Amino acid sequence: MKIIELKNLLDRLENLEIYKSGNDSIPSHYHLTEIGVEKKDFIDCGGTQRQSEHVVLQLWVANDTDHRLKPTKLRNIINLAERKLNLPNAEIIVEFQANTINRFGLNFANGKLFLENLYTDCLATDACGIPQDFNKQEALNEACCSGSNCC
Repeated sequence: MKIIELKNLLDRLENLEIYKSGNDSIPSHYHLTEIGVEKKDFIDCGGTQRQSEHVVLQLWVANDTDHRLKPTKLRNIINLAERKLNLPNAEIIVEFQANTINRFGLNFANGKLFLENLYTDCLATDACGIPQDFNKQEALNEACCSGSNCC
């Protein structure tokens, strides 16, 4: 989801409920502790120089269980970041604390915001000899499950 899509959603939502998966929600008293622009210059495994840019929202949960971030407040924070940081209309990454800082994409479905898992990928499949019919999800499952009973 890009920042403009989130802003448009905020105009229609009454509450900001965010789900990690299924019905597993982030506690409703979460805080938005940061909003920023993350720029990355890198060279992929095929030697191609690339750039990426994301808007990063960092969420945090404290013990102030009465706290609620309302859609209008988040819209105001985004507007401020647009003015002060020249916030681009880029894809959103959400950071949320678990055993370490986890990073997620953001999606909207069935009236709810969802954190989506992010995955690594090869950007130079030709240079690396990856077949065109390579199934990334199948390979991910195999890498996760080989030698364990996690699946």
